[in-house]
Amino acid sequence: MKLIGLFCTLLICVAFVSANELDNSDLHISQKVIGTWTDGSRGNRQYTQYDVTVTNVSHRNIKNFFIDTDYTFRVRDGTAYWNVVRLPNGDLTLPSYQTSINAGASYTFGFILLGSPSSPANLQVGEVHLTRSKEYANKNERNQDSLPDFYVFTNKIGDPTKSILHYQKKFDI
Repeated sequence: MKLIGLFCTLLICVAFVSANELDNSDLHISQKVIGTWTDGSRGNRQYTQYDVTVTNVSHRNIKNFFIDTDYTFRVRDGTAYWNVVRLPNGDLTLPSYQTSINAGASYTFGFILLGSPSSPANLQVGEVHLTRSKEYANKNERNQDSLPDFYVFTNKIGDPTKSILHYQKKFDI
């Protein structure tokens, strides 16, 4: 029983050490105001259009990301965002036609929010799926089946200064 406890403690330590290898610096998000107007046909409400640029600053391709939103993401209606998919939980993710963001490249999507430019949406990186690095694959090419196909960075633990890095196997059917 002590051996199992020691093994579990070791796994937790490895997980925390691995978490430091990948941080929020792999993906940068910037919002830019495109325009603002008052819509008389919608009760004289003020709306602001934003472009959001997601930049991959890592050395690996991003296969997907999940950007968390909160109450500040007050879109005008169900058609007021483009080049991004909004999931039922409110997260934003890449559309199916955008299969990756190459290392060093950017991707832009947009939306229209209720309110003035002084109240932009609070967007936070939740997860980033990265492709396996070539160096990692080359070192382990004899055992390709056991390699993770991508890394998942998760910042879902409520503290933006902490993160969890875990591996998932992707199955192509």
